[in-house]
Amino acid sequence: MNRKYKQGPCPHCTSSNAYTEYPNGYKCFSCGTYVHKKDNQVTNVSNLYPSNTDQPKETFNFYPTRGLKDNTLKHYHVYTQFINGEPVKTIFPYGPNASKTRFLAKKDFKTDGLISEVPLFGMDKFEKGSRKSITITEGEYDALSIYQVTNGETAAVSIKSATSAKRNCTEAFDYINSFDKIILAFDNDNPGKQATQEVASIFDPKKVHIIEWTQYKDANEYLQNNKWDELFNIWHGAARQIPTGIIHSFESIREALQKSEDNTLATYPFDCLQSSLRGLHKGEFVLFKGLEGIGKTEIFRAIEYNVIKTTEHNVGIIRLEEIAGDTIKGIATYELQAPAMMEDSGISEDDIVSAYQRAVGYNDKRLYIQSGFDTDEPEEVINNIRFLVSGCDCKVIFLDHLSMLVTGLEDDDERKKIDYIVTKLKRMAIELEFCFVTIMHVNDNGQTRSSRYPTKIANTVVHMDRDIKNDNPYERRKLKLTVEKGRNQGTKTGPIGTLIYDSDVTYTLQELVKDDSVLSNDTKRAIN
Repeated sequence: MNRKYKQGPCPHCTSSNAYTEYPNGYKCFSCGTYVHKKDNQVTNVSNLYPSNTDQPKETFNFYPTRGLKDNTLKHYHVYTQFINGEPVKTIFPYGPNASKTRFLAKKDFKTDGLISEVPLFGMDKFEKGSRKSITITEGEYDALSIYQVTNGETAAVSIKSATSAKRNCTEAFDYINSFDKIILAFDNDNPGKQATQEVASIFDPKKVHIIEWTQYKDANEYLQNNKWDELFNIWHGAARQIPTGIIHSFESIREALQKSEDNTLATYPFDCLQSSLRGLHKGEFVLFKGLEGIGKTEIFRAIEYNVIKTTEHNVGIIRLEEIAGDTIKGIATYELQAPAMMEDSGISEDDIVSAYQRAVGYNDKRLYIQSGFDTDEPEEVINNIRFLVSGCDCKVIFLDHLSMLVTGLEDDDERKKIDYIVTKLKRMAIELEFCFVTIMHVNDNGQTRSSRYPTKIANTVVHMDRDIKNDNPYERRKLKLTVEKGRNQGTKTGPIGTLIYDSDVTYTLQELVKDDSVLSNDTKRAIN
């Protein structure tokens, strides 16, 4: 939030503009007076006119140094402490309740207040989307420099360090993403270059522009060397993110081969799927399709649980027709092999939570669940998934179901929207090397609704069929699987097997073998 701090004369000293009002009190950066609003208590008053002439005189003021001007320092409220007229430390406020202090002599720093709650320096000075662009630098002085040479044209902010860059920008994802253009201006060294790539991966590549420094390491060095025009031109000419995936050298050819040999992320929980599709892979778009009400969500529960239990990968689950609590109960059902989904099961909330914790290995950063989107805008959906992958390090994303994103639109609008979404997601899966698994409804002819394009662009297509009108209740529970498409070498297409929902004991999907008996999930995992 862009807070406007009121400044004026201090009633405790001779300063005409250093007395600053904050939400919780007043502080004078000249004499050090602090007045708490709630109890009106005055503390920390420095004695500017001591009887002991040996006592050091402390003042606070703006310190135009390193090429920076008063107006720039005032905009960010960056004050410097002086002792007997000598600059000692500079204070960079991270909002009203936190700050970072740089000691000028030792070139050291310390932090105060709730700085961990503010991911970026300067973000409180610019409202969301208040400028066409946001420029993110690696240091506070660099953010001030960019703001100054652009005359405030861009929202100039700073990460806390190169090593925390991705975490800082992930925490501020919604704020940063509210700007049309994201300019990365990190230092021209190895940590800065690595941070640039990590942060760039979080956002839509169309938005990201990267500054390439030529003569100096960072923005403030240009300012200190009076290269104002050069700095502005470099900022103005920031280039779109260089496309990835183009290789030519023998070394890059070898690296590509090594990646292709080690691109399996997880296995399927059923032998018929695993032996036919050979697992879930990086860059793969997997589409399960079938009529409504045949058990598409249930097969997702089985696959999701298997990925969580058999790998260490982070997983993202998006349910558009289910509340998060039901998703959690579904995971607990497979962990307990008991009907946690049923209200009269006798399974308590504590039992469900305990089962869920065991399933994710007691790691609350393994699984990210979202029960619906607040918008039907394609870019919002795509950005959300990109955040789960880049920001939360999810390697497999499950979306149940794709058809829900276009329900209610006119036919042509449905087609255009679904085509756009699947194209972007397929490209993103390749770019970020994650596996995207989704579901689509089909019509009576077995074709995906709204558009045929998803089946064309998907790497893997599995059709599901169940005879829900069969008089035999046992036959009604059988879910038949057919692989219609598989681009991985060695993939088998055609009918591959049958699953059955065990509604008597485990309340989970199991696989039928040739003699019509059930092969348990535990047995299948042992075989695989």
